[in-house]
Amino acid sequence: MEEKIDQLKFLWIKLNESRTKESDESICRRCKIMLNKSGVYSIPFLNKRFIIDSIKNQIIEEQTGNLLDYYNLYVVLINYILCCREIELKNIYIADKGIKDGSSFFIGMHELPKRPMANLLGTNFELFEYICTKFGGIKKDFGDISFELLALPRIPVVILKKNMIR
Repeated sequence: MEEKIDQLKFLWIKLNESRTKESDESICRRCKIMLNKSGVYSIPFLNKRFIIDSIKNQIIEEQTGNLLDYYNLYVVLINYILCCREIELKNIYIADKGIKDGSSFFIGMHELPKRPMANLLGTNFELFEYICTKFGGIKKDFGDISFELLALPRIPVVILKKNMIR
């Protein structure tokens, strides 16, 4: 537990250092996020928006105002702001086999939890479509049905399903 606290302290320090080296306007443009009137970042993550307050070292769910205490969420959102690059997407689907060492990248800690979703959805086209659109998914032309979700503003994830019944 103490190790996680130290890692978060380090990330908050890095975020505050980056704000002294790069303007908030530049960070917002690079990451496609907003700076609100209070001087804190507002960042969308899937179908929610979060406030990143680097002065108070906290993340708040914008809609509810709830202070969040999820270590992994902190790590993801702060690292996104620190590491995001202003690169335009090419809108090309690349499977794991199309990336050098991709088949090993998409397993282990990078693997998406596919089995629970596959078990829930089965071959139910309407349910798949409903869930994806609820999370802001945009329909794509891959597989039988696919949706692109913006996990973060510059990080799209395409979920595609085969053998769906319409």
